[in-house]
Amino acid sequence: MPEKKNEVSGLMIMGLIGGTVFPLAMGYASDIMCTQNGAVLVMGIGVLYLLYLTTQIQKKTA
Repeated sequence: MPEKKNEVSGLMIMGLIGGTVFPLAMGYASDIMCTQNGAVLVMGIGVLYLLYLTTQIQKKTA
């Protein structure tokens, strides 16, 4: 389905980021803070970023 190639590429990049970059950042944050709170902080930042992107997309489509 050539018309869906952008969606597939986006999904692959999202999986790459979620499977490599986030765990690495979570590990470093945990090591720096010496608790698992660092990993939770990294995940929280990711959630806030996604919420921000959601509001931006809604503004563009409205």
